[in-house]
Amino acid sequence: MRQWGDRRLTQLEQYLWNYLIILVDQSLCQEWAQVRANRQSARRPISPQDAWIAATALLVCQIHFDG
Repeated sequence: MRQWGDRRLTQLEQYLWNYLIILVDQSLCQEWAQVRANRQSARRPISPQDAWIAATALLVCQIHFDG
C-alpha cells in the first residue's frame, strides 16, 4: 500500500466503509480465551479460528444491545 496512489487509497477507503472493522484488543482476547476455556471444560473443544469468530460475535452483540 505504500506505493499506492491517492486515487487507489481513496477507492479502498470507500470500499471499506461497507464493512465493520473490529480491532483486536484486550477485551476481544479475553473473550476468545473464555470461549476456548468454556468449550474445553464442556469437553467440546473449539478451534482457535472458530473461537475468534464466536468471541467477535459475542462482543459485537454486547456492544450493540448493551450500548
